[in-house]
Amino acid sequence: MRALGLCVLSALLISVSYADAVITDSIPADSTDSNTWSSKERLLVLCKDSIRAFDLATGADQGGFLSKASTSGKTWGLDSIAENDGLLYVGTYYGEAGASTVAPGAVQVFTCNGRYVRRFDQGFDLKTPYGMQFIPTTSTSSSSSSNSSSSSSKAGGGAAHKKDQQLVVSGLGNDALVLYNGKTGQFEGFLAQAANSTASPQGPNGMLLLDRTLFLATEGSVTTAAGEVTFPSYLQSALLAIDLDSKAVQLVDAPSPAPNAGYVSLLGIALLPPYANIGVSSARTGKTGGGRNPNKHRAMVVSDFAGGLRYYSTSPPYPLLKVVDTTFIDPATGKRTNFNYGSVRVSGRYIYLAAFDAATLDGMVLRYKLDGSPAGVTQGPYAGTPVWIGPSAGLSRAIGLKILNKGCRSFKERP
Repeated sequence: MRALGLCVLSALLISVSYADAVITDSIPADSTDSNTWSSKERLLVLCKDSIRAFDLATGADQGGFLSKASTSGKTWGLDSIAENDGLLYVGTYYGEAGASTVAPGAVQVFTCNGRYVRRFDQGFDLKTPYGMQFIPTTSTSSSSSSNSSSSSSKAGGGAAHKKDQQLVVSGLGNDALVLYNGKTGQFEGFLAQAANSTASPQGPNGMLLLDRTLFLATEGSVTTAAGEVTFPSYLQSALLAIDLDSKAVQLVDAPSPAPNAGYVSLLGIALLPPYANIGVSSARTGKTGGGRNPNKHRAMVVSDFAGGLRYYSTSPPYPLLKVVDTTFIDPATGKRTNFNYGSVRVSGRYIYLAAFDAATLDGMVLRYKLDGSPAGVTQGPYAGTPVWIGPSAGLSRAIGLKILNKGCRSFKERP
């Protein structure tokens, strides 16, 4: 069931069949702007030394998408791909995934088929970017541009065009949400900075934009002047809500560990469809208000490196709705799984969660129904579990996910 090989460049082509997917362990030295993937939704899996592509509908392997050779030797953060106007903005840095020290970072631009375009960020010493999100231009921006956003944002998306946007990057090593001009890449200040408090971006990770609120997951860390990531006892991992107009930061939750987890380290955030049945009463999700804004009748799900999926209402004050245990009895060992978990994504009827074995680093993609019940493979030894792709050494330390929809096409592909 487990593939041999690593997420590294190889001269050999090694394919291992799974119940519902195939993982190909070779990564092309140079990604090309082909039309291979232009007609289907793709799931990108960010692992230790490469980014792999899979068909979102079937889980079928589509080979290597980006390698460290594509990014001039840089690696990427756990939630560090933003899609905008037919291009991908990837937060990269010089360093090893999961290292306890931060490193110089950059935002690099690629086409939706993996061809390098250019470096984007300018004017700031970015350190270990972990999250990326385009937002409508903030009214209190320090930008010298006269452009401002007059259009309302779509859930999780932002304004209609780059000139009306800013790119927010959660700089783990900066303990800040860094703002860049969405068109030029010029540094424009900060949306929020660490204040030596749990209610501030102490170790910022994944983000979610909903209307004029940006939600942020933090790990509760402090980066020292020497670049070491530390975890003081007075700080907690937290979910924050940031008002884009006032830049006010609200502490939504600093949760206790999930079942079978010894600590908390919140990583990714994803939005569920309106009126999704998540197995809790409609009153708790805010569905009884009768308002016309569907975003007031939704839930968001937050992943945790230590384990667990947390559901929160999108209606203020954003109460916790439920917690799902992501551990299970591994059929291969007969023991409860010892995984670490990465970012989370939602598409259609499913929740997708990156994970890897804490001992072997073999990576996988877990899939759940919207209520958190397992929806993995239907055949083989992992049938009945949430395992959907993998586990495989070819997905070493799978930590991030990005869903590319059918509209993500390079300029070359456009009619």
